[in-house]
Amino acid sequence: MTRVPGLYIYSVRKPIFISLVLFFISLNALSQDLQKGTVSGRIITPEGSPISPAQVLFFNAASGPPPSHQNFWRVPDYITKTDETGKFIIELPEGKYFLGAIKRNSKESIGPPAEGDYLYSSKDSNGALKSFEIKAGTNTYVEVSSKAILYKKETDSLSETTAVQGTIFDDNGKPLKGVLVLAYATPAVKGRRTRPLFVSERTGDDGIFILKVNGSGTYYLRARSLREAGPPAAGEVISDLGAEGAVAVVLKKGQVVKGIEIRTRKYQGRKAETEKLLEQGQKKTILQSE
Repeated sequence: MTRVPGLYIYSVRKPIFISLVLFFISLNALSQDLQKGTVSGRIITPEGSPISPAQVLFFNAASGPPPSHQNFWRVPDYITKTDETGKFIIELPEGKYFLGAIKRNSKESIGPPAEGDYLYSSKDSNGALKSFEIKAGTNTYVEVSSKAILYKKETDSLSETTAVQGTIFDDNGKPLKGVLVLAYATPAVKGRRTRPLFVSERTGDDGIFILKVNGSGTYYLRARSLREAGPPAAGEVISDLGAEGAVAVVLKKGQVVKGIEIRTRKYQGRKAETEKLLEQGQKKTILQSE
């Protein structure tokens, strides 16, 4: 058999190289798993009755302030559900968390509480929301015994709040109902790693939204109709993808910026959107060559 110089060596090293790559990938995945801990517990009434079904919301303290439904609605970092006994279990990255729960009697499944929903939380003697620590490789047990707070939508008073007010329009320029507005810390959204900080209630018939935030800063606004985070679903109403699709708003504490307009369209699905981008790229190439 004729041996090509270097071929035999390469054929031996390639499997070794691939094995090393797979080893380091596995090692990295194991390292990430070891940095997580488990939190389990129950959501119950003061009388001991289970709260079920309920969404259990976890807010990472490193990502922002404690949630405050009276002043703003922070998007939870993680969500799980209680079973019929009020119990829950979830794996979380280690860190400090605030916990809350919603029993949704409305038809909403995402976003801030709606009229008729019940809120539950665990507070200390000063009325502050309790926090708990998740440590890697350990289980933390948390039991929330809380009276139900019936959420009632109040008149949207913007006094002493930091907020953005504006209108959502469809691709025909008409006000759009049923859309959420999300505030991000960066203009670009990179997959599941980029989560919004705050979210508005859904727009009404007039398409008007009010998005309350906590504190001053630059916020990048996007509109969605079905999800708070993650890739859009086919048929979902969204503002344009990419950094250019975010509306930048600079806020000072206690300031209300009005008159913001966000244009939306329906997401056609990953395949159709990819084909559209390729077509636009080809047209751009032709125009540049002329």
